[in-house]
Amino acid sequence: MLQETTQRLNRCRGELCSPTVYTQSQVIPRTRNARPYKKLWRADITAGIKDAAPCSIFSKCGCAMHRHYNNKGISEMKKIRLGVTKYILAAAAGLLLTMLLNRDAYAAAILSRMFIAAMMAAGLDLCVGLARQLSLGQAAFMAAGAYGCGTVALVVSERSLPGVAAGLTVGVAAASVTALAVGAVVLRLKGDYLAVATLGLGEIVRVVLENCAPLGGAAGLYHIPRFTTPELAFAAALLCGVFGLWFARSRNGVLCRAMGQDEIAAASIGINPMCMKLLAFTLGAAMTGLAGGLYAGLLGFISPKDFTFARSVDILAAVVIGGAGTTIGPMLAAMLIEALSALLQGVANIRMILYAVILIVVTIIKYTKGGRRRAPVKL
Repeated sequence: MLQETTQRLNRCRGELCSPTVYTQSQVIPRTRNARPYKKLWRADITAGIKDAAPCSIFSKCGCAMHRHYNNKGISEMKKIRLGVTKYILAAAAGLLLTMLLNRDAYAAAILSRMFIAAMMAAGLDLCVGLARQLSLGQAAFMAAGAYGCGTVALVVSERSLPGVAAGLTVGVAAASVTALAVGAVVLRLKGDYLAVATLGLGEIVRVVLENCAPLGGAAGLYHIPRFTTPELAFAAALLCGVFGLWFARSRNGVLCRAMGQDEIAAASIGINPMCMKLLAFTLGAAMTGLAGGLYAGLLGFISPKDFTFARSVDILAAVVIGGAGTTIGPMLAAMLIEALSALLQGVANIRMILYAVILIVVTIIKYTKGGRRRAPVKL
């Protein structure tokens, strides 16, 4: 029992740099720079302390344990290649769609809004899907990014590449600083309390903007240079999607997922839960701030009414419908919801009913496996 416990702890340590690794039959010395096969390490951390570690990842032992892990590594590599191919095809299809619809001004605007919504969904997925922290304040971070970018764009008042880059950088920085300052306080809460706190954050930011005269007050900011194009929005959405997929498979992403699954167990093996929460919260806010900057450059006008609680709910619905923790699913769901919003603009009530029906159906399929639950048998 003692040997098995020591073996499990050695595998699940965050740094994996202990001087020795205890196995079932021997003790293998390890150097500090030695690193195991990444995919197996991620799978071990994500799955938790379940199975014993292999004798040595790169040895050619013929035992059953090594055959299992070697076959697992081959199958994982095949899955990676297949996944990369699908993502490349999806990106090519999105680029082709952008080129085809860019001829019509209205279709181009709707397409840009779809990509902006996808960026917000990717950002929220880091917080909700990866770190399991329910946030209802994405509208606040979008407002910070939009007003930061809009203010710089008004000062520069040109559509050149340096001006656009400066505006978007300020927008991302404003959203990130806001999330960092607020997250250090509200992320100490959990569950429903965190959701209520972030909801209050969104309302506070909206009220402050309505009463801030230098930022236009309730009237908002006018005459912002309109620099957002479907190509720029698509490139930004693609960047956010690739970053989300990379982060979910990186070391910090795996630690965030482990913390989200069981915070106490993660803390017991050396993971700092607060740092992981703050990292996911800030990165998600940075993506949302970038989306807000592009939103300001798309419309040329922003006001506090554009960043209400309803926008946060729309993005959260996209994450739930698309599948929290998958990155691509929430992005596609957000694009679908934005497209439906454009198609059903004349019937706003039907649009909200349709959202509710979709959420109910997805919840039933996800949590009841698509059917009715049988009553327990009474003996």
